[in-house]
Amino acid sequence: MVLNDVFMAAAIGWLFSQAIKFVLNLIRGRDRKFWNFMWASGFPSTHSALTISTSVYVGLKFGTAHPLFGLTLILTFIVIYDRIKINQVYAVIRSVYPDLNERAREKGIDLEETFGHRLIEVAAGILVGILAGLVSHALMG
Repeated sequence: MVLNDVFMAAAIGWLFSQAIKFVLNLIRGRDRKFWNFMWASGFPSTHSALTISTSVYVGLKFGTAHPLFGLTLILTFIVIYDRIKINQVYAVIRSVYPDLNERAREKGIDLEETFGHRLIEVAAGILVGILAGLVSHALMG
């Protein structure tokens, strides 16, 4: 499976996004534990980058008329929609429980970083994913 080029394109999208996120957290002076490299929320959206890089790679390698491209595109739309929708649901929960963030922070939990993505995070993930898909195609053809 590791040698599967479509899987590798997704992995490159994940790696690009997580590396950017890790460096940004270092610059901001946030927690510098290596575990944060694996964290799935924040800027840019790794979910978006991973799925977009896969779609771009598949589209370039097999063509946009190929069924695999259609499948990856559908899954990409579902993932991106879900990540944005989760953030919107969290906004509703926050309006019902206004002290929720404060109570969570007292326990060391950053709920805003945990629940979905803002549009800017998704947009950045899409751009990173496009770049990763193009790099994947250049590397693996």
